[in-house]
Amino acid sequence: MRVASTSDAYLDHATRFVHGYYTRRGSELRFEISLENAARHTMVGSRAFTGAPLAAMTAAAHTIDASARDFSTGREDAVDAWGHRDFETAVARDPNFGAAWLAWVETLLQQRDT
Repeated sequence: MRVASTSDAYLDHATRFVHGYYTRRGSELRFEISLENAARHTMVGSRAFTGAPLAAMTAAAHTIDASARDFSTGREDAVDAWGHRDFETAVARDPNFGAAWLAWVETLLQQRDT
C-alpha cells in the first residue's frame, strides 16, 4: 500500500515498511532497499541492485514480494519518457504501458483538461 506517512501505515495495519534510496556514480545507478518489521521495529533484510533502472526495480519488487508482477512495460525508453512526464512519447513507444496511460489521464484530470 502507498501511504503519506508512517502513522498512516500503522493505521492501515502495515506489517512491513520498505526503505530505499539510490545513488549515482557516473552512468551507474545503485538502488538500496531495506525491509523493516513494523511490529518489532527491526530491519529484517536489505539488498542492493545495480543496472538499468527497470531491471533493478523489477528485481527489488520481487525481493519485497516474490509474487509481484513485472512493471507494465519492459522498454527502458518508455520508462524514461514516463519519468520525464512525457506521457505521449511513453505510450507511443509502448501502447500497452498502463502506468503511463494512467499517469497521463490523472495529469489531464488535475489540469481539468477533458
